[in-house]
Amino acid sequence: MDTVGFKRTAGGGGADTDFTAVTVAPGDSLTIRNFQQQSIAFLHNITFQYSTAGAAVRARSPLMHDNTQGIRFYPGETLTRFSIAKESGQMIKPQDNLTVEAISAAAAEVVAGALHVWYQDLPGAAARLKMFGDIAGLIRNIKPVLIAAPEAGTTGQWGDTVITTSEDLLKANTDYALLGFMTDTLETAIAIKGPDTGNLRVGAPGDVRTDQLARYFADVSAEHQIPMIPVINSANKNATYVSLLGRTTGGTPRLNTVAPAAESDTWGWIRAQVGLDGKTPALAVQSPFDFARQAVLCLPSGFPSPKTEREAFDRAVCEAMARVAKAAQGRTLGLFTSRRMADRAAAYLRTLGLPYPILCQGEQPRPHLLAAMKAQPSILCGTSSLWTGVDLPGEAVVAVVIDKLPFTPPDDPVMQALGELAAYRTGDKMAGFTQESLPRATLEVRQGVGRLIRSVTDCAAE
Repeated sequence: MDTVGFKRTAGGGGADTDFTAVTVAPGDSLTIRNFQQQSIAFLHNITFQYSTAGAAVRARSPLMHDNTQGIRFYPGETLTRFSIAKESGQMIKPQDNLTVEAISAAAAEVVAGALHVWYQDLPGAAARLKMFGDIAGLIRNIKPVLIAAPEAGTTGQWGDTVITTSEDLLKANTDYALLGFMTDTLETAIAIKGPDTGNLRVGAPGDVRTDQLARYFADVSAEHQIPMIPVINSANKNATYVSLLGRTTGGTPRLNTVAPAAESDTWGWIRAQVGLDGKTPALAVQSPFDFARQAVLCLPSGFPSPKTEREAFDRAVCEAMARVAKAAQGRTLGLFTSRRMADRAAAYLRTLGLPYPILCQGEQPRPHLLAAMKAQPSILCGTSSLWTGVDLPGEAVVAVVIDKLPFTPPDDPVMQALGELAAYRTGDKMAGFTQESLPRATLEVRQGVGRLIRSVTDCAAE
């Protein structure tokens, strides 16, 4: 993610009569960063701050819908929080040159704004961005960090303050997930920048309304279904900055940044499972696989509820798998959370007359099924034993379909006992879910997705 600041100041003789080019904050650029064509990027928000009614802003480009008005807003509030609907965004192309213009509605008045851009894969900027589901099972504590962050000395410029300026209480070598900010002063934008964000600003509107800003990154990540929650490690705290962009100068807002923050102990759950204490050394070895470049994640929308519309949901899953299998020309692995659903999917696919063998777990020994997948393009439906230990590299499997998250049934006696123990140990009635069910389901999803990319040259979809 990247946040680009700008301002426009009307002349002393009166208000602007038409859109006029803005001045970009020093160090920022209206040229979209370069990224690979097969990757995606989009403009997901424009924040805008003004005083006098009649102010306006627009961003345009020959690659947008039109280069006449482009994306144009005459906002009715200041600060604008979501000029672009949270569920949508303007797709952008590598190195596109945006034209951003504004109207200042009073003589000498400064208006300021920020473009919020999300990049799927930006070379040279390895940002640690997560979805809430990635961190939910790792949350151990909530840690607001108070910081007095001075505004820049010039309007429309970023003011950067080290995150530990006002307090330095972050634990050593610990990850903190930034869900949002809180501020007592209205600002155009607030951002965090450092090694864990690829040294780009991951920003939000500087709204004083806590219900809007305190969970901003979690909300927009959920709306777009993409990772947008920045995670920082305390080892980088002295190189991590909170940035303010405003249309005023000289103030020192009080911010609760990394607030509410999820402090995550990456190794805590694993250590607990094998009986090791927190002092045991741990080493994370980076995978040789690059899922961002080698795979694409597809999340169908508009599905019926599996709880209240089970029959319709099952049918929708079967139909979706058929579409995927046709697009993949066979070569599809279906991972299901129940034997009933695996059997049903296989039976449905066989009614379609597809020119590929339809295989189902339980009809043949597993080694025979895997050999058949390698021998020719086929479709295989299965359950738990296929989520792990299946190695089908190359063209044998180019698509994996997962029907539901693999949570252990709540009436499972072992899971019930583990949940009760976690609740007793922590005093948190939700600990059974956050410390037992969710981490196990997360691990199994990763195992299932891992059936897809089996070598550095594999490319596939899930």
